[in-house]
Amino acid sequence: MINLHKCLGCGAEVVIKDWKDRNWCDICEILIPEITEYSLLSIPNKNNAEKLGNILRKPSSKINNVWKSFNNIDRREKSWFILENKQVCKRKLFDWNENENNISTIFSEDDKELFTSGDQSKGNLETLRRLQRGGILPDGSHISWISGKFFLDGEVVNLPYIDLREILEKSTDYNKYNWKLILYLISLATENTPVFDKKKGFPRFLRRRPRLNTKYICKHPVNNLETRENKRLYDSIKEITSLDLHEDMRYWINSWNRVLSDKSRIYPKRHEIPISLIIDKGRLMLRVRRNDKWRKIRVPRNLDIWSILINWCLMLPGGEGRNHLESLQYYLFCDSEMEIITKTERNGIEFLRGIIDNSNGKASVEGKKIVVEGQYGVKYSISPGFGPHGSRFKVFTDIVTDKDNIQEEMFRRLNRRLRGLGGANTKQKELCIVEEPHLRKLVIGDAIGSIVMALLNDDKSRKKIDTLDKHLSQFDSEGEVNNREIIDQNNRQEIDQILQRIEYEEEQIARIQERIPGDFNERRIVVVRNQLEVLQERFRYLQRVLDDRGRV
Repeated sequence: MINLHKCLGCGAEVVIKDWKDRNWCDICEILIPEITEYSLLSIPNKNNAEKLGNILRKPSSKINNVWKSFNNIDRREKSWFILENKQVCKRKLFDWNENENNISTIFSEDDKELFTSGDQSKGNLETLRRLQRGGILPDGSHISWISGKFFLDGEVVNLPYIDLREILEKSTDYNKYNWKLILYLISLATENTPVFDKKKGFPRFLRRRPRLNTKYICKHPVNNLETRENKRLYDSIKEITSLDLHEDMRYWINSWNRVLSDKSRIYPKRHEIPISLIIDKGRLMLRVRRNDKWRKIRVPRNLDIWSILINWCLMLPGGEGRNHLESLQYYLFCDSEMEIITKTERNGIEFLRGIIDNSNGKASVEGKKIVVEGQYGVKYSISPGFGPHGSRFKVFTDIVTDKDNIQEEMFRRLNRRLRGLGGANTKQKELCIVEEPHLRKLVIGDAIGSIVMALLNDDKSRKKIDTLDKHLSQFDSEGEVNNREIIDQNNRQEIDQILQRIEYEEEQIARIQERIPGDFNERRIVVVRNQLEVLQERFRYLQRVLDDRGRV
């Protein structure tokens, strides 16, 4: 019996071949990450969204209705911020606030501009002194603002200062909450440390963009606590968190304890998650999908909702709470019939599917690429990604000459130590086909479909694509093939020396990484990579010489 269901992206029927759910067709598995800027794994399963919808009693997509539906969540998920009677608050009383505990003594409505800019010159001397002295929160913890940063009992924190002020001014039962724990965890949940470090950047000789989705993906807070300087903060959080929560699987602290206390780990597991909670100009915001766009919406000044969102945010990926948060972000603020991609994008995918289906087996989807056989019998593979001159696709073809082998060996040795390039196919080379302006105006399905058609008819397309013509000229006649494979021995010897030098430098990098820790190691690696760049430039010159000889 053949089981079928609709693809989540384009709506085409998908055959379920095994026991695992298959939510995407072959083409959507390739194109959806490029269209949505999300990996397939980070797009929540609709089944999880339906489960959360049932818990919330299926609210409409209106923002207020979704937040009101949080009243249906189990009370135990909302009450873990509440102080226990046996828990003693360590109050820090100073002569300037011993008799007064009003939030306005810490910061006032007029301080917003100063907090937003971080420029102390915008505040008068008396204001700066007041903020530096700080004040006491209801649970006894001390908060202050110094040199553009908020401090909570000596630790730097991200603070939703506008929301905090409004809650403390309007609430009548704020004395029962563990404010120190609340603010520490909000700070961690909104840190949103990027996966890709923009300050370090990529080596200059490798001109490529960061891997997909890093703009919207961040490190999980538990990974930020693994560093030595944050160990004290983790110990503080553990100390002020109720012992009951440490033993309950429904709460973040239980999974954190298991991960951070595992001494058998040689390398810590890196968890990457979609950005969710954000502090924007003193307000706690949640990043959600609103139909066809992503927006930041303000989280209500309600500590019950805060406690639920923070617990979900801090759960490790795969946990029920984490699944709830990502389903909330992706589905619940959208219209129920809203598709993952637009109708135009769906039409582009259908266009590409039609070309493949009508190619008489000359084009097919193989893994994460589309394989095409042209009129000359040459095979090409097309995959979405950052191609030549900003193109949205890359085209590879088979290596047929000794010169091609040398070039690919050069780049393989240069790149094999870099992340994500170790498994490059050395039997193929990249064909420089640039996306023309008229293609850039189309959706990616249409653009790749046009390239597939061009390569299916490569005998005609070569007249318009110089790089394709140059590659196919190797098959025009046997004499020309032999001509192009003649390589000057002196040049070949120099290229071999370059490759040997590259291997030597790679060995030097490995030794440095093993023996020299700290910043010096990084500086040395940069120096060595710059040397490799110089070697690459020499190779380019030799390659041009070889090309000139091949035309003679």
